[in-house]
Amino acid sequence: MRRLILTTGLAFFFVLSYSSDHLKVMHYNLMYFGKYTSYCTSSNNNTNSKLSYLETIIANVQPDIFTVNEMDDQSYDADLILNNSLNTNGVSRYKRALMKGDYLVNMLYYNSEKLELVEQYTINTEPRITDVYRLRYIGGSTSEQAELYCFVCHLKAGSGGEDASRRKNAARLLMNYIDSNIEGNYLVMGDMNLYGSSEGAFQEFINPSNNEIKLNDPVEQIGEWNNEYNYRNFHTQSTHTSGSGCHSGGGFDDRFDFILSSNSIIDGSNQIAYVQNSYKTFGQDGNRFNSTLLSPDNTSLSSEVISALYHNSDHLPVILDLEINGTTMIDEFENGFDFHFNNPARDILNIEIKGIEPGEDVEMSIFSLSGKIMFSRKIMSADLGEELEIDLSYLRNGLYILNVNGIKGSVSKKLIIQ
Repeated sequence: MRRLILTTGLAFFFVLSYSSDHLKVMHYNLMYFGKYTSYCTSSNNNTNSKLSYLETIIANVQPDIFTVNEMDDQSYDADLILNNSLNTNGVSRYKRALMKGDYLVNMLYYNSEKLELVEQYTINTEPRITDVYRLRYIGGSTSEQAELYCFVCHLKAGSGGEDASRRKNAARLLMNYIDSNIEGNYLVMGDMNLYGSSEGAFQEFINPSNNEIKLNDPVEQIGEWNNEYNYRNFHTQSTHTSGSGCHSGGGFDDRFDFILSSNSIIDGSNQIAYVQNSYKTFGQDGNRFNSTLLSPDNTSLSSEVISALYHNSDHLPVILDLEINGTTMIDEFENGFDFHFNNPARDILNIEIKGIEPGEDVEMSIFSLSGKIMFSRKIMSADLGEELEIDLSYLRNGLYILNVNGIKGSVSKKLIIQ
């Protein structure tokens, strides 16, 4: 049982308690794993070497959910990773999904001690399918079994207008499917080949017609990422400045790889919550702009892991942590006064505060479950006893803590916005 106590400058406090566990999520473009062509060969992209590189990377990250792009379409190759890069050195907890699609495909591996794969299927997001994996959390002692959908996509490459148009169409098809079929928690991850947030595909993700299904960038790095120094900490491609025939060159100047999150994961309103500041481009230290992963010296990880990332792919993985919560309980304190408000609320919070003496002011605040202050307002004593209207239209749906704090006491209540 974890107890989190948050305080402000006055005497206010509330206690949030819940049972919890963590999931580490990683997405990675493996760059033609197991697929030999005229340009990706056994010399410059050797499968056995890549298995060793992956083993080193996996041992460092230890993901519970590992999704990939660019795997050969043979089950044999998927098993090579399972048995030689994941389940090694006494580890036996990983399982994989079934293989779908042809030529270069997606795949999901998962920690079977924490998760079970309930179902999987594909949706047509031409020119490549999107794989859908529905996972259920089975670890710990949560009172309900949290579920998570992982949508693994690989959008059309290319910087031309037609390429961008096809990415936008694929994104629209994916979001339309979510709007019609999915409720709850979901991640959309993959090599999306996006050059900036103004692209139509990314706008389909973050500004859909139905705002309730929107996707969120956990690090809120909205901008034009291509060849832009300010986004150097989030560039995922390329690990090389000179192409090898298989590896792309040019150094790090693109943010192609993403894990995007549903509203419920960002606000933690449905058992699964994004852990603040956990989203990383693995191996990226911000000193790589238009340079390689190796030069200048990269000390963000061990030299063995950095070398494995450099040789394995021209992309870096992206990772984040999720917290799995049981039934969330907020200890509600009532000390000195009380208040009444509409709960659940939608766009407007109507609140009436009572029990305050003339001349006493109070501070009203709304907090997210992670403790971030979302609203704060000082209410003068002259306004107390009357019903006040507070605009909540800018807040996402979810569970919050509403606190009223005064000289004589503090009151905390759960607030649901829907």
